[in-house]
Amino acid sequence: MSIPISSRLKDPHEVIRENFLFNVNTSVTFLTRLLQMLCSFLCRFSTVIPFFSINFLKVSKSCRRLSTIKKHSEVRVVFKGCTYMTFGNGHCCDEPLGCIDCGFEYRLYVLKKFYLDARSVMRDEIHYVTLDMDDFKGRCREIVAWLKSCCPEVLDLAVYGKNPGQEELQYVLDTLKFTNSSYFYLDTIEDLPLEIPTTIERLRIHNRSWITLGYVMHSKMSGLAFNGTNLTNQDINVFYKSWIEMKSHQNLEFFEINLMNPEDFVAVGLKDIPYEIGSPIDEP
Repeated sequence: MSIPISSRLKDPHEVIRENFLFNVNTSVTFLTRLLQMLCSFLCRFSTVIPFFSINFLKVSKSCRRLSTIKKHSEVRVVFKGCTYMTFGNGHCCDEPLGCIDCGFEYRLYVLKKFYLDARSVMRDEIHYVTLDMDDFKGRCREIVAWLKSCCPEVLDLAVYGKNPGQEELQYVLDTLKFTNSSYFYLDTIEDLPLEIPTTIERLRIHNRSWITLGYVMHSKMSGLAFNGTNLTNQDINVFYKSWIEMKSHQNLEFFEINLMNPEDFVAVGLKDIPYEIGSPIDEP
């Protein structure tokens, strides 16, 4: 015999009161526990009704006092496979607190509502955005417009995809403002150069055969990492000499690139360049 949903699940606001009215610990751990519970409710209800959201302002006064905490968490929004949102400290917040999986038609609505409710208490803006272009289902501009309306800028942007349209990808780059780093792991339908904003500090691009020596020489970021390019060891040698002689890239902190011909890299890529062979240095 099936049990009505109202009998199996308590009202989420009531559950929050039962669990968090005791000595409220105003730490990020407490924030994480609260959000884990709320995300859990989203997951459980999303299989029954199209969408479900919790108004944070209806929970206890103890919970609402969390909004006064000065040490905020970092928010990551992920549109990749199962859309989800994470809250945490530092860069180690990749494990989703909850997975919003109720069909893409309602998934975006749920994520919007959940983030706005969370921000009303935690006052945290979105720091990191991960986009899978293959999962946009023609709603690229809608998703990007909402992200822009929620936050004036984000620190990091990661973009994935198999054969996304060049126009859509360029729209993402032109519309979203990101200041720290960007990561592109994709193959576009048209193998054309992307106009990367010069405001970012670090750039990492995978599977881009259009990366030329001229593109590398004119890049102004403090960190550059490329994979899947057709640059030769002679091209790399030209870049290294210009960098060492301080003719270009004076603010460059690290450089990483694939080798088309690793066998003669030392002889050709490092020709007329003093060098020492040592242990690999981790990316900063």
